[in-house]
Order: sequence, then structure tokens, then C-alpha cells
Amino acid sequence: MSNDVETVASVLIIDDEDVIRAILQRKLELSGYSVVTAASAEEAVKYLAVTEFDLVLTDINMPGRSGIEILGQIREQYPHTAVILVTAVSDADTAIAAMKSGAYDYLVKPFNLEEVTLSIERALEKRQLLLENIDYQLNLERRVRERTSQLKAALRQVESTYEATLDALVCALDAREHETQAHSQRVRLYTLELARLLKYPMERINELGRGALLHDIGKIGVSDTILLKPGPLTADEWVEMRRHPEIGFGILTGISFL
Repeated sequence: MSNDVETVASVLIIDDEDVIRAILQRKLELSGYSVVTAASAEEAVKYLAVTEFDLVLTDINMPGRSGIEILGQIREQYPHTAVILVTAVSDADTAIAAMKSGAYDYLVKPFNLEEVTLSIERALEKRQLLLENIDYQLNLERRVRERTSQLKAALRQVESTYEATLDALVCALDAREHETQAHSQRVRLYTLELARLLKYPMERINELGRGALLHDIGKIGVSDTILLKPGPLTADEWVEMRRHPEIGFGILTGISFL
């Protein structure tokens, strides 16, 4: 048996001929396999119900249910079990039907025992590759789910940081002009409501909300004597005050998410 295959693979032999079962069992056990034999498909079904076999080697023409019938049941109920069919009749139509039904191989009696063991080796190797591929796909899907979950968590953290940054900027302005924060929050609420009514995409709505919240941030760069002046501003002071959008643009330009 190949080193690439598990050293104690389990094989179920189904054949109504006692001599054939005995010969195959002895040969396969000497080759390192764990072997169970059944004289009929009905007996085999009982073994299959309690044992997970790696491979089933079954005769086609038996009293009662045929090997083709048991093949169909195995493929349906135990899809990871490899099946090799054996027959005393060299019939191309039967061979084609067997392979189409999911058999790995089709052997004709009288067979060479080395041919049987080679076919079993190859069937088990193919089975192992299929199982490894299934395991890889399952692990890949699990890793994708885990990575997606991690990315979503990271995105939520980034979004939380964004909001904290915005709040910090508005609070910095509020520390100088106490009415600004309440005004900025109101403008943000109105902007969000209008954007929703206009059915803007959510990403665009969020962008507009951030922009509305920070629309007065440039006032940080306006002199306190102008910003906090209790009376009317002079013409020159208005010129300075009206520079706050430009100042705000300069402050926010380097912040990529804004």
C-alpha cells in the first residue's frame, strides 16, 4: 500500500462467494487493511450503518440486491466512501453504468490480486485528495468568515475613531465659542434629514453629515477679538471672519476620511 494512503484504511468486501471473500480478505489484510466481509448487500447495509468504511469492494451480480443498487445507496448515504465494482461478466454497458453511478473502478473476474490492491490504492488516494479538498474548502470558508468579521470590527473601530475625531474638532471650537457646537449639531441634523429625503446613498449622507458638523471649524483660526466681539463687526473684521471656510479647508484637507 502506498505511503500516501492511511496505513489502516477500512475495506468492506461484498460477495456471495465464500472463496472470493476469503481470498480478498487475506490479501488485503496482509497488505495492511482492516477488512470486513459481507455475503450480501443486505448484510453489508447493516455494517455500513454502524461503521464508516473508507472503501467498499462489491460484486455486481448477487442474489437479492445487486452491486449497482448498493453503489447507489452508498453514494447517497456515504458519499466519502470509495466504491469498486467486481463482476464475472465483461460487459461494456455495465462498466459504463457503474462508472456513471460513481464507482471508482470496475474489475472483471478472474482478477489478479495485485490488480485489485493497485485499484484499491488508487481509489483511496483519490478519496484522500477529495477529503483534503473538502477540508481545505471548509477551512477557507471559515478563514474568510473570520477575516470578514475582523475587517468589519476594524471598520467599526475606524468609524468610531472618525466620529471621535469630529467631536474633538467641534469641541475645540466650542471651547472658544460656546454657541458653535449646538449650531453645528443642528446644521448636521438638518443636513442629514434633507439628504435622506433626497434618497442619497448612505455613504453620501454620512459625508454630508460630517461636512455639516465641521462647516464652521475654520473659526478656530479667527482672532478671539473678532470671534467673541459682543457688538457689530467692522468691514475689515468681516473680511477676516469670512476667511473661516478657507481656514477650515486648510485644516481638514489633510484628513483623508473627510
